[in-house]
Amino acid sequence: MPIIAYQSFNSNASTTHSLGSATAQHFTKLANTHATGLGQMVDVAPYATDTLGEPVQGPVHRRPVGVHDDNNFRTAQPLGGHVATLWQNVYRAMGAMPDIMVCGEIDASHPELSSFVSGSDFSLVPFSDVMHCQSFTAIVPSANSGMLKFLGQGTGWVAYAVGRVVTLFVHVPNSFCNDASDLADWYSDINQRILREQQLRIDMVIGDTNQSTLGRTSSALGAKTCSFFANAMNGSSFVPFDGAGATFGGTNSTQSQMFDVAVYNEQFVRVEKGPIYLSPSGTGLTVTDHCGLAVKVAWG
Repeated sequence: MPIIAYQSFNSNASTTHSLGSATAQHFTKLANTHATGLGQMVDVAPYATDTLGEPVQGPVHRRPVGVHDDNNFRTAQPLGGHVATLWQNVYRAMGAMPDIMVCGEIDASHPELSSFVSGSDFSLVPFSDVMHCQSFTAIVPSANSGMLKFLGQGTGWVAYAVGRVVTLFVHVPNSFCNDASDLADWYSDINQRILREQQLRIDMVIGDTNQSTLGRTSSALGAKTCSFFANAMNGSSFVPFDGAGATFGGTNSTQSQMFDVAVYNEQFVRVEKGPIYLSPSGTGLTVTDHCGLAVKVAWG
């Protein structure tokens, strides 16, 4: 039963995929203003950026979300700390670390981001696109390499087979988000490519869908695949696992739009646990305008 995780960051459309294009961006600052304006708290778990796969013992500290300061983003360490905190929270919520995690809007092939997390127990697999905001980096634990198979990539997506579950990690381009027909065609084209090249089809989509309504992604996936897709989450709001009791109405900078979701083919896949959501301020510092999420799924 694999645990699959995703975290979008907030990069701009720069063709230079540097630290500067991925930190202290407008929507990250807006997310911080929103959280601090509400006086939101975060439960900060102990973490280590060089040993993601190992539980870190120690108490959780409840802290207020800090006020944004651009000086905090001179290195990639805040991004790495956020990812490491997410891994620890996934372990605390689900009893195991992710089998794979994909970070949207991060290109670890750039020297400034090549070691935002580091360790001998996993590898960083970058997927570069023209714009930094359409790039990805997969975090692949060494122990799980046998259960993971890379299936393909394109603008706005990366596909892996995680065990038997064909998983599409997405940051859906804005040009497809608001037209139901265009979005259905986009997912159908990806599904057809995976079917043609790998003799497989999409079982789950996870990531930043940029969807205009909560059901847009599941409807678009089902429109041309002759399959039945369902949202892994129940309802239209959630309490982040590390969110100290705050209720979020969305995963974007103002917590109003449900962009980051997991959607699965209910004919073949079932949700065993989750999804759990993690706040954009996992270390007390707001480093993104997106909530992270993880879900444990099973085949059949």
